Amino acid sequence: DWGAQIPEGQWNGTLWRGHELGTGFLSPYLWGGRGIEPYASLGIDPKQHAAVRPALEKMWGTGRKNSAEHRQTEEMVRASVRAFLADRKKNGLSVDMPGDVMAWAHQLLYKKAFKRDVTLMEGKVFMVFQLVNLLLDLQSEEEPVIAKVPLLLPILRKQVVSVVRSYEPMV
Repeated sequence: DWGAQIPEGQWNGTLWRGHELGTGFLSPYLWGGRGIEPYASLGIDPKQHAAVRPALEKMWGTGRKNSAEHRQTEEMVRASVRAFLADRKKNGLSVDMPGDVMAWAHQLLYKKAFKRDVTLMEGKVFMVFQLVNLLLDLQSEEEPVIAKVPLLLPILRKQVVSVVRSYEPMV
């Protein structure tokens, strides 16, 4: 079975996965010329992944089961869920799926990684930003269709740089 050979091939260097998401290849148009390569990690080999994995686990992991970090993370998640649902109820709002949940997940991950709070609205803005950029990046053309809308692409490119740069001091 050819699929079973993929992990070994990636480890020994005879196969390379590349930076695709399923059948969509990421367009460099939105990010090109900005000194930012956000999807480079999608194409890293297993040795590189093994090197970065500890940092990712430290940022977003829950710690060892029964450790103080694990208990703190569990409590943070529970408290966050309770506050999220209480806020929706207090304001007579339902939970919008998947929008509210995606925005809440951003809040939770941001707090876990950076020890800072963001509002649900900031989470929604980030979620929309992320989805728009993903849709643009997944266009197979060298120049996305949206590039034909005057001034829109430069504004989006500027926003991409601004958001990415806002994370740099924390990372």
